[in-house]
Amino acid sequence: MNIVRPHRVTRSYVQSLISPPDEVFPLLCPVREAEWVNGWHPRLVISTSGVAEPDCVFITAAGPQEAIWAITRHEPDRHHLEIVKVIPGIVVGKIVVRLAAASEGSTAEISYSDIGRDIQALRVRMPDGTSHESSRTICLSWIRRRSVCTMHNRFSKG
Repeated sequence: MNIVRPHRVTRSYVQSLISPPDEVFPLLCPVREAEWVNGWHPRLVISTSGVAEPDCVFITAAGPQEAIWAITRHEPDRHHLEIVKVIPGIVVGKIVVRLAAASEGSTAEISYSDIGRDIQALRVRMPDGTSHESSRTICLSWIRRRSVCTMHNRFSKG
């Protein structure tokens, strides 16, 4: 048995969105993301309903390996989503998204937490090469892909 000390990377931010939570939340889905994320092509989606739901599993490219994603919490009425992402032998990550109504659209509280045995592997977690060292980098990458976002963001390190 080999026991190693883990490396953890956690980033979070709050993002302003121009659409209300009821319009944004259904787009946080492995199938519907293809409507607004260029290059988003899950290889496999396992879902009873055909869209995001509790226990939905999907597989995407993630560098030299595939990433396995599982929706562990899906609460449309509360606009709350949690997803676990595993790239075998490299990283286990958790993404939490909470949407809330705002005066002009909504806010999205988004956090990424990754754990792995190699800090370098955590830095190349995103398939598009986006580094995990900076919540600003992640947020700007997220913004570029989403037409429902504005550039009003508050960043925090977790």
